[in-house]
Amino acid sequence: SGFLFFIFFFISLAYQSKWSIFFLFVGLLHDAFDGALSRLQHKDNDKGKFVDMLFDTLNCSVFLLALIYTNILSNFIGSLFLVVIILARILRIIYNSQILPTDWWFKPVAGSVSLFLVSSSYFLFVIYYFYPELRINYFFGIFSIIGILDSLYFYNKILKKE
Repeated sequence: SGFLFFIFFFISLAYQSKWSIFFLFVGLLHDAFDGALSRLQHKDNDKGKFVDMLFDTLNCSVFLLALIYTNILSNFIGSLFLVVIILARILRIIYNSQILPTDWWFKPVAGSVSLFLVSSSYFLFVIYYFYPELRINYFFGIFSIIGILDSLYFYNKILKKE
């Protein structure tokens, strides 16, 4: 899942190493290909999708904690974004478990909005890495608002379903 590379990213970023971009890139590549490899080998199931989604969330958490620790991202905005991403994924799982069949306890689906926001945050960091004058907190604030709206949307859909 690339989790170890995200840990290396945190450590290298904390020491202002130029290796941080390399570790982020390798971690993202590893994460991108583990699900595809599972599907290619016909070993994908809802339990595996949940584990993949769990590690995606852990990777995002380590990434955000690294940005907060190095003062690239403010404590409030970084924490808010992390909570919003986790909440959006939990609400999406609850909703999809109500409407989709599953071969496990629930239907793990991260959702396109949270995936877009997390992917955009990685891309935004790469831009920031080369252009540190970028006001990264504003973008993460906007991402948080979008995530809150997505969470409210699925919370409303869950209430209507019950």
